[in-house]
Amino acid sequence: MISAEDKRLLRVVSNPDTTLQTTSISITHFYLTNRDGSLRWIFPADLRFPSFLNFYNESNTRSRIFKILLSIVFYLNLVSRILLKRCFIEFSEGSILANILNRNPGCSYSIFMGTAGENRKIIIEINCKRRTLSFVKIAVSESAVQLVNNECRILSLLDAKDSISFRVPKVLNHSSGTVEVSNIKFSGAYQSSSLLPIHLNALNELASIGSSNITYNELPAKNSVLKAIKILENRPPDSKNNGIELPRLLEKLKVISNFLHHDSAMRCGMSHGDFTPWNMFIKEDLLYIIDWEMSSENFPILYDLFHYVFQAEILLNQSNYGKIKEKIFLALKEDLTCKMTGCFNIDINQHFIFYLIFNITKYLNLYVEQDVPHIQIYWLVAVWEEALQDIINNNGEPFK
Repeated sequence: MISAEDKRLLRVVSNPDTTLQTTSISITHFYLTNRDGSLRWIFPADLRFPSFLNFYNESNTRSRIFKILLSIVFYLNLVSRILLKRCFIEFSEGSILANILNRNPGCSYSIFMGTAGENRKIIIEINCKRRTLSFVKIAVSESAVQLVNNECRILSLLDAKDSISFRVPKVLNHSSGTVEVSNIKFSGAYQSSSLLPIHLNALNELASIGSSNITYNELPAKNSVLKAIKILENRPPDSKNNGIELPRLLEKLKVISNFLHHDSAMRCGMSHGDFTPWNMFIKEDLLYIIDWEMSSENFPILYDLFHYVFQAEILLNQSNYGKIKEKIFLALKEDLTCKMTGCFNIDINQHFIFYLIFNITKYLNLYVEQDVPHIQIYWLVAVWEEALQDIINNNGEPFK
């Protein structure tokens, strides 16, 4: 049974916001759900290959096995027997979905319903002759509109630059809150859970875009941190917080914030904002980077390096903080990183403290409210607390 909320979200793409509707078409679809029963992927019943797997993170063995099994189901034409969940979507002339298909005659599609939360977006994948051509991101909240518009702006900015070696999607169509971008995930491309020289080279190039010295007090991100902390502090005392020891974390965050040199210049440049293995692919010695909606031109330039190591090691390898710190040490010793830190005279410890304060406060607000908390939340929180304690134990200088 499809929930009322999922039906509402489907109407975003199937019904136009206009009185000029003249015709509508009802098409049979299959769907797969999340663990809580909400819609995850939807695709037409006549889809002949699992194109919706282009939304799927296949950075670990388990996910790759799942992809292989689903591909076999499609190859053997067993979809109708195994995927018994079906629904009818009625979409009208002038709807987002109808307009997409009119622009791409002869193409099919699949729909990812997005991740629940304030930044939710529906994504439509467009395919033709067993090849994904593009993705259409559709914001379903005000904050998501800002993210989609920001991604369009950043991609246009990067597309105008001749000097960068990495590749990004091209903007094909854009209106406020909706953007269609080209697919740059090619057959034979792979993802790496390790931070490689090709990643470090991209970080060097990003660091040089809009590079400037900004004090922490002047950073636009500081306001986001203060707002996030205030929201966390004002939660009702009897809040369950999904079992997260929020008061203890907040106390440690306050302590490490005292180690930040608020009036000293911090080198900033362009940051991807979600620089992780699942947002990039490598093929023929070229790096392809997607999902630029969190990008900023005024961010401490080691943020992406720290984020890559933390996310990959925790979510893919379930590493503890000791292993993560060791990986960061190794990345900081790489020639390309030394070139960046030396060229811009970077205070590594200051950048690290900023990364933790910004990232932890940002995601804690999501995790304490999540309806169905996933186990990875507790992996992240445990490592964050170890990292905060390490900074406290080393008087603000964990990387001496």
